[in-house]
Amino acid sequence: MPPRRRNSSQQQSPAGGASQPGAVYGPRSALTSFLREQGITGATASQFRPRTGQRLDTQSAPTPTPTPEQQEGDPTAANADAGPSTSSSTTPVTATTTAAKKRKLKKPENVDEDGFRLGGSQLPAPAPKKGRYEHRPVGSFAVCAECGKKFTVSKYTASNPNAEVGGVLCQPCTSESIEERASFPGANSGASTPKRPKVQKKKSQRGVDETLFTPIPTLQQACLTLVSQYIHSVEALGDLGPKNLDKVSKIVAKNRALDDLNLKLFLDVGHREIKLYDCTKITDRALASISTFAPHLTHLTLLQCGRLDDDVLTAWSHPVTGFKELRHLTLYAPYLVRAEKWKEFFEGIGAGADEDEDGVGVVQKRPELETFQLRMSSRFNDEALAALVKHNPHVVHLQLSELGKLTSSSLSLLHPLARSITTTSDSDSAPMLRTLDLSRLGTPQGQVLVDSDLIALLSTGNLGAGLERLVLDGNALLTEKSLTEG
Repeated sequence: MPPRRRNSSQQQSPAGGASQPGAVYGPRSALTSFLREQGITGATASQFRPRTGQRLDTQSAPTPTPTPEQQEGDPTAANADAGPSTSSSTTPVTATTTAAKKRKLKKPENVDEDGFRLGGSQLPAPAPKKGRYEHRPVGSFAVCAECGKKFTVSKYTASNPNAEVGGVLCQPCTSESIEERASFPGANSGASTPKRPKVQKKKSQRGVDETLFTPIPTLQQACLTLVSQYIHSVEALGDLGPKNLDKVSKIVAKNRALDDLNLKLFLDVGHREIKLYDCTKITDRALASISTFAPHLTHLTLLQCGRLDDDVLTAWSHPVTGFKELRHLTLYAPYLVRAEKWKEFFEGIGAGADEDEDGVGVVQKRPELETFQLRMSSRFNDEALAALVKHNPHVVHLQLSELGKLTSSSLSLLHPLARSITTTSDSDSAPMLRTLDLSRLGTPQGQVLVDSDLIALLSTGNLGAGLERLVLDGNALLTEKSLTEG
């Protein structure tokens, strides 16, 4: 059983015994009195002494604990250790009172002194949670609570007026928020403005559209993409038109799916223009059949045509099965064609003979080439260039790019292009060379073309005066002299 509480009249003496009648003691704290009533005195009572509310002088100079010998010889030592002096005994009482007042001020409503909630009371609403970027310093990064974009915090950065969301707003969202509040009825009046109903945020949707915008393809584009994906299963493209046929060709070229089987889908007797952007998988026999299935082509563009050889040019320039109206030819990388075959091709495709190979019958004269664009052909030399100029003197667009056999002196072979204009009966209506591309000529590439030969070409007749576009990329030996004197 716990020890029975003694009466107040039976107080113990400072040495631990009963209090003597008529003895006078100084004021004590409640804890000191309680410890003495329980028989706890001396060194044992120091561990129950309150540590809050003490003065600085007691903390800086603690009272040493007396030894058992000192306690037996001097009864006041135990009393001094057990209870503070008269001057310092008021500090714990004052600190305890102050702490009690603070707890009372912080105590929520409908809560008793022991911290228990009274019956029938409701829990208080929790304080709104602050935004994640509410207190960012100036110069740091934050994310806008409205549009979700990252921006730099400045001294003008405003907090989100929506307390439920919190956070901060970027400058555009701040301006829009001010405009919305100003346009709301009663915003400028003295009366309190009613809370606006919550609507879907258009700014957030706009931020998503700007960052994750994917345009919706049209029905036509979706159909063309589907046809290109299953090009090997298509039996006929039908009447798609030149533009749609070109779109399908581009999509097929991206997947490098163009081969001999589906090449026939792009060939038709009525077609006037064909562009094949990747002919890597098309064999020479299939390339030769283009003139057979589409003999009335006027524009032909073949890129990455590494398998194009002499047999293909022979089939294209054939008097009967070859092209009849070809005027614009663009070839990229036909490096297998020899120079002799280039000469034969220009003789047959340009101002050809009036009779066929057997000398029987008259063959319609074919038109000259208005556009000849050749790039990356290692066997095209001066003889082939001379044949081109001779049989196609009125070429308008000429590209001779990355041809290793040509040199700076090869430019003299282009001089007849200017003289041919003056010899025509109607010089005003005669075609004139408008674009000339001589980029990266010779071997090593771009190290052969010099200023003197280029100036001589541009200064001859009307050739330089009629040019609208001149490309000289990659020719490292050319200087500004070609531009000032050419």
